[in-house]
Amino acid sequence: MTQRKGVVLWVSGLVVLWPLITVVHAVQEQNWFQPRVTRAQVTGEIARALPRGTTVPRVVAFLGSRGWLNPREVETYTVRSVIDSLGGSKFEKQHPDSTALFTSIPNAYPGLVVSGSIDMTFYFDGKGHLMHYELRDAYSGP
Repeated sequence: MTQRKGVVLWVSGLVVLWPLITVVHAVQEQNWFQPRVTRAQVTGEIARALPRGTTVPRVVAFLGSRGWLNPREVETYTVRSVIDSLGGSKFEKQHPDSTALFTSIPNAYPGLVVSGSIDMTFYFDGKGHLMHYELRDAYSGP
């Protein structure tokens, strides 16, 4: 009788734990809660591939090849318009006549309640050459 009770408890435990183990394994396999890419990784890729002086088309091609930008939907903005509407960063205030390209990596940091993206801004001089870029993490959720 004690042996039968032990077998029943073991089987009951297996029936309860098996679905839980399966779900945990599936979550780990899908990396649902792991960053898809980090800001440090993106910064490293950009630093290697896009030195100062890189042209706008080359920057667009690089971002498009990584899926971080749709090359057919590219618009650059004058930094002066950004300063007028949002106040601008220190770099933007020092270079008001430059142009900027904005893009982001959506769902770089997935989550059930809060998720995050990596927002990127690339600044170009009057001849369309890369001067500077900025990356920042942006989170959304309740």
